[in-house]
Amino acid sequence: LATLEEEIVTAESPEKEKLEEQAEVLRNEKEEKEQQVKEELAIIKETLDKNIEEEEEEIKETPYYVEIKDRTEKYKWNEKLYFVRQKKQATLFIKSEVDSLSFSKPVWKIGKEEIGKGESITLDLKELGEKTIHLVDKDDEGKEFKFKLRVYDKPIILFEKSSSFNGNYGHDEAKFSELQQNNDYPEITDQLFHEDFAVKKREKYFVQYLTLVSGMSMELDIDKKYLKNEMSKDPKFQLKFKASTPNLNLNFEGQESILDYNSANQTPILFIQSDMQGASASFDIPYEITVEDQAGEIVGKIMVVAGDIKNIKKEIVLVKVKHDTDLPVYDLNNQLNLLDLKSYNQMFTNWSNTVIDTLDISAHYSSRPELYNNSSRSLSYFKAAYEKNKIMDNNKFYVFVSDIRIEKTDDEANTGYVAGVAGAIGSQYMALFKDRGSKTIIHELGHCLGLNHSFSSKVGTRKIEKNTTKNFMDYSSKRNMFYIYQLKELFNL
Repeated sequence: LATLEEEIVTAESPEKEKLEEQAEVLRNEKEEKEQQVKEELAIIKETLDKNIEEEEEEIKETPYYVEIKDRTEKYKWNEKLYFVRQKKQATLFIKSEVDSLSFSKPVWKIGKEEIGKGESITLDLKELGEKTIHLVDKDDEGKEFKFKLRVYDKPIILFEKSSSFNGNYGHDEAKFSELQQNNDYPEITDQLFHEDFAVKKREKYFVQYLTLVSGMSMELDIDKKYLKNEMSKDPKFQLKFKASTPNLNLNFEGQESILDYNSANQTPILFIQSDMQGASASFDIPYEITVEDQAGEIVGKIMVVAGDIKNIKKEIVLVKVKHDTDLPVYDLNNQLNLLDLKSYNQMFTNWSNTVIDTLDISAHYSSRPELYNNSSRSLSYFKAAYEKNKIMDNNKFYVFVSDIRIEKTDDEANTGYVAGVAGAIGSQYMALFKDRGSKTIIHELGHCLGLNHSFSSKVGTRKIEKNTTKNFMDYSSKRNMFYIYQLKELFNL
């Protein structure tokens, strides 16, 4: 925001108006964030005050305790019972260590309001919050008991790439609205949030996709901001991760994995190992990993496409283009590793190289260098010169590598230098220039295979703002992923 405001001072119309609009959006976001932080701090303070108050309360020795149906724990005077929010009800019993001192006619109260009579009571667990429940004996005013009931919100589970992620598996985060609006992902919002709960504000939950090659493993972080503080205090808290196939091992322990209250304060990580050798991957019938809380209600899900790399490799012909005295340096083995292990493995595809050719255009370049100041035109010249002596195979992909430096023009995205260009969407040839990066070949091969830019407005794309994603078909420097619609499109070729 500060940078934008500095630019506005020196900007001229219409650029100034555009910058002011962007600054206004950032100001609004800043105000919303500040308000959110204030509210969160208020909640934290309230919680701390309650904890201090509870610690200071008198501890009273009585023979009485409360039991919960289907549990074995005994809850003494002023202890707190924790429940995750759920549609089920809880049945509580008042009991005594000494039979002769038992309540004869127990009455259950919240404040002055009577909520039940008798040795047991059934409570609704749909309403969030904390209540103090008192018991008195209608026949004996000297008998009393109290405890606290805390209902905390469901721990909605979202998965994130681990810090070690480098493209070695596919993970479509499903986080952009442009992706969500195209039915690319199953939406399970209504399975997570129930109308009975009267949730005022909820985010839609779209199921993310993973792709994993047979024999490989991955690790996913679980977003801790959705794990409530109460979970570390609730001895019954449990998240159960369940795979729909025994060939997906979770945490290397089998088809199920448990996260309980003892580990709720740690950074939870889910390990997934694929033992799908001999199986073909299917985007039409993916596997599922579901997450359930201790009430047996679903709190998260992720789809997994797993299987072997396709038998047929796509073949690259590397052509090093000499335009001055030296051939360009380009290590294709490193690039094949990048293609096979950190990008196109996400769609179960590998590449090979059997031919490394050279092309000498130095004479033509020295006499007419101005003809090579455009990327598409340069590629056309490379292709035409190569075809004078070679027949190009329509089943192979030709990668021309040159050390010519080409400045970007308006139609090639602002200022700077061109890294690479494909002949056309679906063509078999491409060029990499002086300012190529290690991942430029991934991007350009995507075009050759039929993919448009992620920010394209053409039919079949999602038109996400340029330079805002980590998608291989964007211009970001941190590209490491394909989206599920791209993976499906390329996988089915």
